[in-house]
Amino acid sequence: MQPAGDAYGGIFPQLFRLGPMEDYFHGRSADVLGTTSLLGCGCGELNCWPLMARITVTDEFVIWDSFQQPYRMERDYTAFGPFRFDRNHYHDAVQALSADIRSDNT
Repeated sequence: MQPAGDAYGGIFPQLFRLGPMEDYFHGRSADVLGTTSLLGCGCGELNCWPLMARITVTDEFVIWDSFQQPYRMERDYTAFGPFRFDRNHYHDAVQALSADIRSDNT
């Protein structure tokens, strides 16, 4: 993923102990506020200027909403999202990510 303006660098599961991607991207690894870092700083540090959101899983969808940047709490992200993903397609994408990470580590 290449966000506009090089402001974010994505996340690097190989560098951080995020746990299984299935847990992480289904919100089961959320912080105490119930949010998950979706993007980290361009420097590569996950907790440096992260873009965070709540991840909710329903029978049909995975929903990303309640976006925030914890170091700029005054920013209003209410017009950003929510983003709804078909649960089956989302699951397939997370499985593919997990497989890519496993192959990188071998």
